[in-house]
Amino acid sequence: MTTSEIIDRLFMLAQARLKIRLGAFEQFKNTVEYTAQGDALKAAACEMPRAWHQGLTMGLPEAAIQIDAHFLRLIDRWANENAPSRAVAPLDGFSLAPAMALAPIHEAAPKKETSHELNRRRYQMCIDAGLPMPDNDYAMLPTGINLLAEKEGISKQAFSKSVKKHIATISQ
Repeated sequence: MTTSEIIDRLFMLAQARLKIRLGAFEQFKNTVEYTAQGDALKAAACEMPRAWHQGLTMGLPEAAIQIDAHFLRLIDRWANENAPSRAVAPLDGFSLAPAMALAPIHEAAPKKETSHELNRRRYQMCIDAGLPMPDNDYAMLPTGINLLAEKEGISKQAFSKSVKKHIATISQ
């Protein structure tokens, strides 16, 4: 999770958690964005065990719950210190389900491209760039392919091989 994703998630949970107190969320957001106390809150929010980050990247729901609980503890501590007469209920009296329903904390892992899909996508990149495609796999590809290969982060030869494989499959 990046720092901006952490802050966005912290605000999302704070909005759900502090909605019972009029103006509390706005006060929390201003504190986080504009004060030294907010800098300390952001730093505390970013301090998480490495296992939570790894679990989150693996898509484990337990990691997302642990991270949300960590954020909610920070929000509760802030609320109890800044308005003790209107303190929110302790964390154990709060269900994580409504906060979790606001938005997923992580995206599903993207589907891995098959070699056929990769070759077709690279071929389509050439077509979209307006490069003339050869009719057989022995002809040389145009020089503009260098830029496309660079964009993909691979060598010109690997890109050409991929495009030629696709040309060979469509010419059969």
